[in-house]
Amino acid sequence: MKELIICLGFLLSLNAYADNIKDTLAHNSKMNVELRHYLGKWKKVHANSKSLSSSNREGKEIHLAFYCTDMAAVKCSLEAMCIIPKVISPSILTAYVPADKIECLTEIPAIKRIVGKRSMKLSMENVRHSANITKVHDGVDLETPYTGKGVIVGVIDAGIEFDHIAFRESKDSTRIVAAWGMLSKHSQPIYGSANIIAAKTDGIDECHGTHVMGIAAGGKTMSGSNSYGVAPGAEIVAIGSEELSDADIFNGMDLIRDIAETEDKPWVVNCSWGLINHSHDGYEDFTLALSEYAQNKGHIVAASGNESDQYLHAMHEFSSDDEKIYVLINHRQNDDFYINFVSEDTMDYKIEPYIYNTRTKEMTQVSSIKWDASGSMFYEWRNEYTNRYEKVAEVIVSGEYDEGLLDDYNSSSWRIAYGITGHRGQIIHSWVDDYSSFAFVSSPQFIQPDTRYSINSPAIGKDIICVGAYVSSPSYQSYQSQTISWTSDKIGDLCGFSSVGPSLDNLQKPDICAPGAVVSSAFNGRAKSFHLNSEVTEIRSFEGEKYYYGAMMGTSMAAPVVTGTLALWLEANPDLTQAQILEIFRKTSMPFDNQVFGEWDDRYGYGKIQAYEGLKEALRMSTGITPIRNSETPVTILKNHDKWRILFNNGESYARIVVYTSDGRQVYTKTLSHLERGQEEQVSFAFLPKGMYIVSIQTRNSSVAYKMAI
Repeated sequence: MKELIICLGFLLSLNAYADNIKDTLAHNSKMNVELRHYLGKWKKVHANSKSLSSSNREGKEIHLAFYCTDMAAVKCSLEAMCIIPKVISPSILTAYVPADKIECLTEIPAIKRIVGKRSMKLSMENVRHSANITKVHDGVDLETPYTGKGVIVGVIDAGIEFDHIAFRESKDSTRIVAAWGMLSKHSQPIYGSANIIAAKTDGIDECHGTHVMGIAAGGKTMSGSNSYGVAPGAEIVAIGSEELSDADIFNGMDLIRDIAETEDKPWVVNCSWGLINHSHDGYEDFTLALSEYAQNKGHIVAASGNESDQYLHAMHEFSSDDEKIYVLINHRQNDDFYINFVSEDTMDYKIEPYIYNTRTKEMTQVSSIKWDASGSMFYEWRNEYTNRYEKVAEVIVSGEYDEGLLDDYNSSSWRIAYGITGHRGQIIHSWVDDYSSFAFVSSPQFIQPDTRYSINSPAIGKDIICVGAYVSSPSYQSYQSQTISWTSDKIGDLCGFSSVGPSLDNLQKPDICAPGAVVSSAFNGRAKSFHLNSEVTEIRSFEGEKYYYGAMMGTSMAAPVVTGTLALWLEANPDLTQAQILEIFRKTSMPFDNQVFGEWDDRYGYGKIQAYEGLKEALRMSTGITPIRNSETPVTILKNHDKWRILFNNGESYARIVVYTSDGRQVYTKTLSHLERGQEEQVSFAFLPKGMYIVSIQTRNSSVAYKMAI
């Protein structure tokens, strides 16, 4: 019966060729489909409802993003309606707007697009553990003075425990310099350690944000945990958003950028969330707007997504004019889902909804049903940047409709399909969101789906670092000392879920891969949904409170590994540009087994990130704008059993390396002169017997010593 309702909702919502399509699109084409869907339901609930007060009929205020052609004109119009806007950029405003005022805003000529009620999906596939976050260095210890000090790490996510010991420096101080839980119109950023610790959490029932922030910048000063982050010395701006809407994200980005610019520090923002339904060419308004932030010492890192093991993409090149091809959808019994279409060229094309009988192979075109009274759930436009035709449709599962129209059908045999009519040589792509999938049909009239073109937005953005995930550990140990296996995949393989390219317009995405299965990091023990179970890997106590660490996997976990690594590189060279970072990836990343070193691949990017090798390149690069700061510590050391690679952080006229036994006997010495910044010396200790040693490194201005066990 539910499948009958699905089909009926589909009939009523998606007939893009009903009589009044032009009027409907002309009135509502500026709003995204999720917002239109919300307003349609709101109208039904509140229509002719005399029992409601006038304030209730106005509806809940919705946080909206306005993409404008004339920001000043839109700002003036909103203020005239007693709506208080926030200016994000010369082309973007955000504002909380009552539901009953939204539709009339589409009449303002300077408003190009209004986006609301669209939530980014957290890029978390499942929950598991990584043996040690130092897997970022492929299991090799990195003794480094670079901790991200002097760099701002911003995290926009959901479910952040502000007072977790992973982010504290002492009982009364935290490395979080600003925190913001965006739960309502009246929420404001919080500053100062005392206030941030007292706030405890962003109030969102999730563990995801705490885990992500712990990977990027969790510390070990207070926690004593091995699951500390990649940049434990960075300053943190923590943004918790329940909806992860365009408007929330823009406001969070604004706060991070403003703090970094005020303090004149480089900054990097982590985005472990995204959407599969977009044009996959980087020319979506939201993606373009985020890319604008990645300027002036700013960088954005985003998860590629977790959709490469799902059949969410289909494409077809038409062999003749007016050829018609079909896609079939597995709806998976979900309430509603979206389907996107885009052409690679600038020609228009036609899409039509059908019902397909999987038993009889009969295809029935939907042509007699008119639009639902609440408004259409179909949206089409011509992208102003590419001139391509893009179309979005929503399939609605609702019990509000008259089921009698399909009473004669066997519901178990009927599925939703689309007919696509194009022109000779035209290539049409289609994506369905991951609440459903495309189906395989052994018939030439149907497009066979694939798992390619699955990079999420905003990771697809030209100026945004896109991160895929590889397997760093197939098993983990819970806090109860249980060894739990996650996968039979080999360590070092690309995760089966990690979203891959290619992309339209030959965008090279992803850029890089990092450990994403599985990783242990801080957990939000204050979340209502938190349970003490096998996902928890560690419990730490402080001042009578318990703090938790746990396991997750996904490109959500890989992205903050790269975010933290960029913070290390930016400490060494604050002026690194996006182009230089990509060049570091190209020069230093470790290729996958079937990848050529230094060559980009649409599955792997440039390969697996190497923090140490990249740091060496960052030290050597100079932008020519400002001098690169010198490190207070003379060397960075990459340790590997019987060989150390010693990287000199500063230019040195003289250096001496000496190895002593535990009783003070000198067993090795090497003297160097005229060393350049970023120069590396390799020292082998293979000739030494097993035991404990002291390695002393002296320069003209400093001296350090390290213990070494052989």
